[in-house]
Amino acid sequence: MYIFDEISVEEKPLGIPYFRSEPGSHSYVNLREEPGEIDLLPELTDCPPLRDLVMALNAPTGPFETFGCEKWIRPWADEALPGYRFRFGCYVDLAFVNKEARVTQTFYRRLIEAFRQYAVVHRVYDLMHVGFELRPTISGDATWWTLGIWIFGIGRDEADAKHWWQEAVKYMKAFLITQTELVVGF
Repeated sequence: MYIFDEISVEEKPLGIPYFRSEPGSHSYVNLREEPGEIDLLPELTDCPPLRDLVMALNAPTGPFETFGCEKWIRPWADEALPGYRFRFGCYVDLAFVNKEARVTQTFYRRLIEAFRQYAVVHRVYDLMHVGFELRPTISGDATWWTLGIWIFGIGRDEADAKHWWQEAVKYMKAFLITQTELVVGF
């Protein structure tokens, strides 16, 4: 797995709840409080791997909650991987449910470092890429950090890219549901 070296820090805060009226988009849905709403989210209706990841991250007894996601496929090129022409990708914005853990970057950075160690032990193909983005988040008078996880699959054609993306999403899900207690101490 290729993991982007840099952890980007977004300056523009994410506001929760957010409201969208554009066709094909939707407003914020709290999936921990309303798990049945997951079937109404257009990003997830035709995408079982992303749906499974979002469901797992919003599990009632889990340490996370999500604040947004999206998926796409685009042409891609990199001279290090000649012949690989497409990149299927997604992102998921998540935060720790524990309010003390999410108010600083510390626990997110521990989670990212644990993922890097996990990837050393559980080696997979470099056609799967992962990147991380920290972002300030505001809801009413509360502020915290949200972690954006960017997951990609690289392929020679669209189907190949989607295959490697699905594998990367499953890999990330396996990590997140098995390592969180070690990182955060829940």
